[in-house]
Amino acid sequence: MRIVFVILAILATIAFLLFTLEYFRPRVEDAYMATAIFLFLPGILVASTLASEAMAVIMLVSLYLYAHIRGKLWLEIVVMVGFLFIHLASAIFFTALLIYALVNKQKQTILISTIFLAFSLVFEKFIVIGGRPSGYLVELFGVYAALFSPFVFLYVVFAFYRILIRQDKKLIWYISFIPFVASLLLSIRQRISLMDFAPYVMMAIIPALEIYYRSLRVRLPEHQGFHKKGFVVVLSMLFIASASIVLSRPLFEVLSDPNKHFAYRIYGPYWKAQELKADNKSCFDSNSLKESCQMRYYGIVPCNKER
Repeated sequence: MRIVFVILAILATIAFLLFTLEYFRPRVEDAYMATAIFLFLPGILVASTLASEAMAVIMLVSLYLYAHIRGKLWLEIVVMVGFLFIHLASAIFFTALLIYALVNKQKQTILISTIFLAFSLVFEKFIVIGGRPSGYLVELFGVYAALFSPFVFLYVVFAFYRILIRQDKKLIWYISFIPFVASLLLSIRQRISLMDFAPYVMMAIIPALEIYYRSLRVRLPEHQGFHKKGFVVVLSMLFIASASIVLSRPLFEVLSDPNKHFAYRIYGPYWKAQELKADNKSCFDSNSLKESCQMRYYGIVPCNKER
């Protein structure tokens, strides 16, 4: 089962690179830099090693953006069908796409995205809204900072704002910005599942890097020092954050109370699988498809499959 998620991570990386090569054309080096930063994001490292649909969603988003740039309508539709079957909150993607089409008056995209949005609502591929005002908003900012690393997240927020008020808004901005805003608004009243939003928001690393390079290259070489030093600092903090993810598992062994570990909830399925194995149980039934897949990842199959 684990090999499936490893393959998904590889395919998502290839799709991401294909899109960035088109997006940054003819500057191939920018595409490679964007892909390298993407792979070092703590959120990507976590999603690549755990049973999660996040990498599948990122692969689909990258393929859709690639198809959009190349004008391949048939591939866009195939990817949208994939969203309906793979992502439990695909209405987020179709809503962002519909808003982009409405703003840019793209009648064909308006029609297609409206149809798929309707299907996503019929199949209940949306976020249930409820709850009451609580402190989840502050918590969400902290989680986003952990997924990106703090400095990268701050620059992504700056890029969102910069594009909002000053620059042309491309499709990738809508696909990453609208889920980001939606997650903030929903977290005022309820705790959200970050995996419903994070795969889209993490795509913002591309327009953020584009803004950095644009700001750097309009300056003479002798005036680029501040930007280059800032870039080095941000990347250094990113690598430190990534290293903390890689070394997070050994930290459980030295902490007196693993519940206080920042990644404890992420490893929840792992601990449950270990408890089942310790009790000589090889199966587990769950009403959640996501939890069932996570258990399969650790070698625990549904009990009804064993009968």
